[in-house]
Amino acid sequence: MVIQSDDYIILDGVSSNTVGLYCDTPAVPPMARQRYTTYQTGADEDGTTADNTFEDMDIPFNLYTFLDEGFDNTAVYRYLFNKSRLEFSRHSGYYYKIRQINVSPPQEIADGRRIGYTVTFTVAPFRYKTDNDPVSVSSGDIVENTGTYYSRPVITLTATGDVTISVNGREFKLSAVAGTVNIDSERHIVYSGNTIIYNKDSGSYPLLAVGNNEITYSGTVTSMTIQKNERCL
Repeated sequence: MVIQSDDYIILDGVSSNTVGLYCDTPAVPPMARQRYTTYQTGADEDGTTADNTFEDMDIPFNLYTFLDEGFDNTAVYRYLFNKSRLEFSRHSGYYYKIRQINVSPPQEIADGRRIGYTVTFTVAPFRYKTDNDPVSVSSGDIVENTGTYYSRPVITLTATGDVTISVNGREFKLSAVAGTVNIDSERHIVYSGNTIIYNKDSGSYPLLAVGNNEITYSGTVTSMTIQKNERCL
């Protein structure tokens, strides 16, 4: 009797069990690793200062698929190729942004029925909440960031003319808006459709602090939504 694991990974929204790939040892969600600057003090030990920067993380998985007479790992490799988003079954509600995927050479497992793969995902430092639907916002509303670190939202607004957006008193200005534009604080760009808009913003992109954030705006704005992009250490 073949016993399949209840544990699996999800890449770009597709479960690994769709190609018969399962987790032998589920990974434990890691914590983002903070970067430090070390400096010589002239005393008996060096000093260190915590930077506001975090390192990429490696998350290894021991995965396996079942061996049969017609075994061909093409579907497994196709599944792992060129993916950008990682989730796993025991950590629902969060995802990681993939930087790189490293797959070790497959090996037959001792039971003689399975082929094992060690797959290491190098991911961006934070885990992001999968619940990221746009939130409608009116001037003066409070938007809560339920993550454990400040987030870089995407703000979509429809307006005409000059617009000033304030998040907790920090202002971001756009000039000569004509229609619907997106303010992407993670990528530091403003765009409309597929077109990037240059030289019309103040450059101080909005951030959402942990907890409540007061959002105000001025100008002729007919609608605004925020994708919070909440993240955790």
